[in-house]
Amino acid sequence: MTSCIDRRPSCKPLRGALALFAWVALALLCACSRPDQAAKTIPAPAQANPYAEGASATAADLTVADLHERLRKHHPGQWEIQRYNIPQNTPWPALQAHYQNALGAAWQRDDRYRQDAGVGYRSAVWSNGKQAMAIALAPARKPDKNNVLTVFTPKIHGN
Repeated sequence: MTSCIDRRPSCKPLRGALALFAWVALALLCACSRPDQAAKTIPAPAQANPYAEGASATAADLTVADLHERLRKHHPGQWEIQRYNIPQNTPWPALQAHYQNALGAAWQRDDRYRQDAGVGYRSAVWSNGKQAMAIALAPARKPDKNNVLTVFTPKIHGN
């Protein structure tokens, strides 16, 4: 005759399942707090307005194509691109400071990319060692139009 205690299911599978759940939860927590996601949450500068195509559209398109080609050399992968109209009187150093401050200390300027590469726009690239983030400012082609700010952020898979 066996006792009731002998018929209880073992607690070992339950402990294993709990340990697996804890590891999965920890992995998800770490994945959701990766530094490369910081670039995606940066708000636009205060001076920025929603992008509307205008006199600077061709220059903005050429800026995207050129900077994308330059970024591919050291930072392969897909990019998300946001564009904003920026008043011409907005200083370039203020735009750089906005993004540097928002990115934080883990992101450093990538000096392999010159600010003025002689292609008609200014750019700045930051890296956290795994991902990059870039901005480019295409000048307005007419005095009464806006400059175009383009922001490149790494495309996180699943977005």
